[in-house]
Amino acid sequence: MGGVGKTMTAAALVNNKEVRRAFDKICWVSVGQEPDTSALQDTLYRQLVKQMLPEAAQSNVLLALEELKEAAKSVSVIVVLDDVWD
Repeated sequence: MGGVGKTMTAAALVNNKEVRRAFDKICWVSVGQEPDTSALQDTLYRQLVKQMLPEAAQSNVLLALEELKEAAKSVSVIVVLDDVWD
């Protein structure tokens, strides 16, 4: 369904003043046709805490998930998943 404006609609939504006021953080992750889970987790973590995942979590998706949970624990966050194929 390429070219129907899904990304532009999502961008308009997260740029809406009311949406921006409702969340502490707005994160945007481009998934792609062949997602790299580790890279996606690192991208999301960097958007949440402004630093890379701890080294131990960079190669362990379950540990990275725990780090993401901790980073988002006290934050109101919306995550936009863009370019999702399946």
